[in-house]
Amino acid sequence: MLDKGEVADTLLITGVPGWLGNRMIDILINGDRFGNHQSNRKVRVLLEPRFKGLLNLPSNYEIVYADITNKQQVSEAVKGVTAVFHLAGAIYPKHIDVLYKVNEEGTKNLVDACIENNVRRIVFMSTDSTCGHGTDAKPVFDEHTQATPYKNYGKSKYLAEKYILDKTKEGNIDGTSLRGFWFFGPFAPARQLTFVNMFHWPRQIVFGNGKNLRSISHTDNIIEAFFQVENNPATFGNWYWIGNDQPHPTVDIIYSTIAHALGVTYKPFYIPKIMCRGFELFDDILGKFNYLHPTIHAAGKFDYDIAGNIDKAKRDFAYQPKVTLEDAAKELKEMTGVDVEPNPVS
Repeated sequence: MLDKGEVADTLLITGVPGWLGNRMIDILINGDRFGNHQSNRKVRVLLEPRFKGLLNLPSNYEIVYADITNKQQVSEAVKGVTAVFHLAGAIYPKHIDVLYKVNEEGTKNLVDACIENNVRRIVFMSTDSTCGHGTDAKPVFDEHTQATPYKNYGKSKYLAEKYILDKTKEGNIDGTSLRGFWFFGPFAPARQLTFVNMFHWPRQIVFGNGKNLRSISHTDNIIEAFFQVENNPATFGNWYWIGNDQPHPTVDIIYSTIAHALGVTYKPFYIPKIMCRGFELFDDILGKFNYLHPTIHAAGKFDYDIAGNIDKAKRDFAYQPKVTLEDAAKELKEMTGVDVEPNPVS
């Protein structure tokens, strides 16, 4: 975070409204739980035209209406900014081609516009799906893990990340990619409330045997990482895992921690792995018809090890995930009975 009195140049944020984008603006305006503040920073928010009139922001904020898939609009949006936090992305659109249109082509539009307007700094929100899942030989990702994108979402995000890092290698921009895991934190979408409510069922559904490793990424930890890397040249041209520290929790540990915070007994109902492979196959079949079903997609990969070591992030910019799984579980208790759609920040 910036020191008091330090003048900040204009920061452009994409991906508002959205889980991470809304929380980032909330922290910029109100400060974070760690005592950091940037309330006077000049911020430009790229907002899709369909959200016109949604946000009510302080005077140091500027809203530009642009669709990230529209090259001309994006080019206008980046003029005069000095850094871009690129959070926008499609995760579960109804049609798969939207993943490539938004994640890959939209990112290319943004990067090309930055090059055209001499905007050098871009920090990108990427995903664990760039590497798919762990294997028996190597269940946990590290900084040397080769990209093996998981299906179309993973491929679309990897191609976006690759474009940013390739253009950095060519000397056109200064890009960094942060790869997140299973999200927790404020401003969660409705599907998170559905997940929380499941813990009040007689049994909690677990796809697989619950013994697989899963890293988690709290939005506040991710946002702190964005600001830590923003002005750190050591991070230019690199990607980083941004999750919890070791030891990596199993799904059973994550579920039992949440159940404890909610004051309920964890009684898992395990869906056999063979059924997960069935969901995965069905997901492939739907994909051939350009269709994506969120539950089927998630169920097909849920039993895999999806965890990563944060050693490189700790080494290059002293990343330390201060918000723990226990903290995230307590927040979920507060979410019960609350409308958690990605609300506009005011």
